[in-house]
Amino acid sequence: MKGGCAERAGIAVVPKLLIVLLSLGPVDGHAESAPTALRCGTPYLLQAMDAASDLSTEHQRLKLVQRRPSTQHSLPTPSGHFRVHYDTEGSDAVDPTDDDANGIPDYIDLAATVLDSTWELEVEQLGYNPPPSDNGLGGGEEYDVYVIDLGHGGCGFSTPIYGCAYPGSSNAVTHSHLEIDNNFTDSSYVQTRGLDALRVTIAHEFHHAIQFGYYAGREGRWWQESTSTWMAGVASPH
Repeated sequence: MKGGCAERAGIAVVPKLLIVLLSLGPVDGHAESAPTALRCGTPYLLQAMDAASDLSTEHQRLKLVQRRPSTQHSLPTPSGHFRVHYDTEGSDAVDPTDDDANGIPDYIDLAATVLDSTWELEVEQLGYNPPPSDNGLGGGEEYDVYVIDLGHGGCGFSTPIYGCAYPGSSNAVTHSHLEIDNNFTDSSYVQTRGLDALRVTIAHEFHHAIQFGYYAGREGRWWQESTSTWMAGVASPH
C-alpha cells in the first residue's frame, strides 16, 4: 500500500475505507497531504474514490470497499427527510441527557432540528435538488446521517475532523451519507465548537451531498468546497 493516494491523503484505509492500489501515482500529478486537523473530510474521500478510476484496465477489477458505521439506534427526523443513526453506549455515544423525557437524547433532537432546517434552506428555499437516493441502504428512504466520535479521527481519517459527506461510489453522480461528530466539544475542536459547529458542519456537508447529485468528479472539487463553505455562512451568518 506504500505510495497509495489514499494513504498520502491521511486516510486510514482499514476498516472504514479499503482501496487496493498497485503502482498508483498521485492524483493530478502531485501528492496532497491532509493537514493535522481537518474541518471537512469530503475532499480527501473524493481523492481516494478517484484512485479507483485512475487504475489501469487490469486493475479496474480491484474493488473499493466502503462500510457504513454500525450504530445502536436510528430514527427519522420530524420532516421525514433524514434518518439519524447514533449510539448511547460506547466510544461513539452521545450525551444521554434527555431533559424533555421523550426517550431521545437531547443532542439527537437538536441534530434532527438542524438537519430539517438545513433541508428547508437548501432544498426548499434555495431550490437545489435533494441528494440522490441510496435505495434504502441505511434502513429507509431517508437520507442517512451517522453521529459518531470524529474528534479523535473518523470518516476513515486518523486526524480529527468535523464531518464528511461519504460518497457511495466514484461515479460522476453518486448517493452518499453524512458522518458528523457526537458532541463537537473535544479539545481538538478549537475554532468552532458546540451548537455552532453542529450547524455549520451540517450545512456544509449536506451541501456536498447535494453537489454529488449534480457532479462529484475531481474537476469540481475546488468549487464543491468553496460553495459548501459559502453555504455554511448562509445557514449560520453570525
